[in-house]
Amino acid sequence: MPRAVFRSALVPALIFLVVVPLQSRAADPAVSIQWRTDYNTARKESAETGLPILIQIGTEDCFYCKKMEASTFRDVAVLGMMNGFIPLKIDGNKETTLVKTLKIQLYPTTVLAGADGTIHAFVQGYVAVDQFKEQLKRTTDLVAGDTKSFHEMAEVTAAIKAGEYAKALPLLQRLAIVSKGKAAEPRVSELLTEVEKVAAARLTRANSLLSAGKNDDAVAALNDVVKVFPGTTASSRAESHLIALGANKLDRVAISLRAPTLMTAARDLARAGAYSEALDVCQLLGTTSEAKAAQTLASEIKTDPTRLAVAARQTNEKAAALQSALGDAHALKGEYAEAVKCYELAILFSPNSPTATAATAQLVKLRGSVPVVPAVRSK
Repeated sequence: MPRAVFRSALVPALIFLVVVPLQSRAADPAVSIQWRTDYNTARKESAETGLPILIQIGTEDCFYCKKMEASTFRDVAVLGMMNGFIPLKIDGNKETTLVKTLKIQLYPTTVLAGADGTIHAFVQGYVAVDQFKEQLKRTTDLVAGDTKSFHEMAEVTAAIKAGEYAKALPLLQRLAIVSKGKAAEPRVSELLTEVEKVAAARLTRANSLLSAGKNDDAVAALNDVVKVFPGTTASSRAESHLIALGANKLDRVAISLRAPTLMTAARDLARAGAYSEALDVCQLLGTTSEAKAAQTLASEIKTDPTRLAVAARQTNEKAAALQSALGDAHALKGEYAEAVKCYELAILFSPNSPTATAATAQLVKLRGSVPVVPAVRSK
């Protein structure tokens, strides 16, 4: 008799394959599971709905496959739990490519995976009701965070489409952390890049106003970048420009109105390990209705040496970005020597980082503009 075992996934994630659909059989009236029979269609449905996928792989003549279908898959509790999955039945004799890809060695084999394709359980052999319910619950618990991320991704996409970047960014920045190494990571990165480009365009417009001597308009435009695009490179550079101009960089009224949302973002950032950003948000909330909650969260981070060390490293990276932005501001005003100092500090704060690379490139451009003492030439 085959053994029912649980083991970690043999492959990191499910993949999309072109497979020939299994011919549907007449549904047993006693069983309410609406089995899908096409792999690609089921994977697409899982990705679009955010529901995890359950793949039952067997054969027509598999004794234990039939036993499991006649017992486990007719249990009322199991049927109820499977409403939270996209159920897919595959004939291993017909879908040989999929069987080989998933390295199936025994029938039946049940694969439980998240909507992003990440495999959470790989169960071989016949599984009785209680053990199967345990596997379903374990997978449901594991994908709970994925489901939240799925809905957040939909919310982020809608917010970006509507131009509500201040609403989208806190969620997007959290997703960038929790999606690392997962199937959603490329899409999150793509959305972040898209927003960064919009923010950079707004910053370019503000810089143009600065260059034209329209300082009041420039201050308003820079404040807009800070408020609308929090946490972006453009926002950090806009803050630095405002500091260089001696302007009040923060609109306190706008922050007070957004206090509850910002407090939620601070907690999410802390849970995701972005301690420096969490502390920054807590500092912004110092005079708002969320001040007490912000102080508590900040204290939890500052009294934990491990978390504080991470925050210090993250702060250094941010300081490098700010110095680079300040260098940009000095360069705009023709203060090339000061700009060079700022770029050098950026490299010192965060060597071998993208910011340091960009600062190095700026130094190469500027050194030709900075007045220097001519080299001594022999007569």
